[in-house]
Amino acid sequence: MRRILVPSITLALVLSGRLALPSEARAQYLRPLNDTIATGVTLGAGLGAPLDGGFEIGGTLEIPVSLDFRFRGDVASGIWQYTANPYAAEPSATFLRHRILGSLIRPVIPVEPGRPLGTYWGVGGGVYLTRFSDQPDAVSGGTHVIYGLEVLSPDRRWLVCGEVQVLFVQAPRRSPYDYRRETELGLHAGIAIKRRLR
Repeated sequence: MRRILVPSITLALVLSGRLALPSEARAQYLRPLNDTIATGVTLGAGLGAPLDGGFEIGGTLEIPVSLDFRFRGDVASGIWQYTANPYAAEPSATFLRHRILGSLIRPVIPVEPGRPLGTYWGVGGGVYLTRFSDQPDAVSGGTHVIYGLEVLSPDRRWLVCGEVQVLFVQAPRRSPYDYRRETELGLHAGIAIKRRLR
């Protein structure tokens, strides 16, 4: 009687949706790790586009689009140095730069129970605002490619991330008469501490 009753109950639970199949159970187990809104703070440094180098601090917000993709928005402000060419008319100077970025992120190795270390990559674009002291602010656009590592805390509430961004950014205009819109290559490295909201 037991040999007949147990399989019958198991089949009934599967058909009613109360007991997931192995693949479904795994997806439900992983969903709280990947399909989660997260917000945090970022620290970064860079070289190249659109200035020569500097540091910045910012905030980040990640929203799940699906089990495999996340949309991330970043806002950051920093101090950047421009080193002029000895034969250029513009002198070397330090500027404030703000940027707003949007990125589509996909895990390469997703974090899972028993595997707290994961990797991800992504692509996106953004707007860069450079604030000059002797002329109007300059607005430029750019795109970027991201690759990073993330570590999940034992309580699954925090993520610590380190990533590298390759930037393709329009150089800011140094004067109202500067009509050059050259695209410069830059490298940005940063760390982030994020809190999973649910």
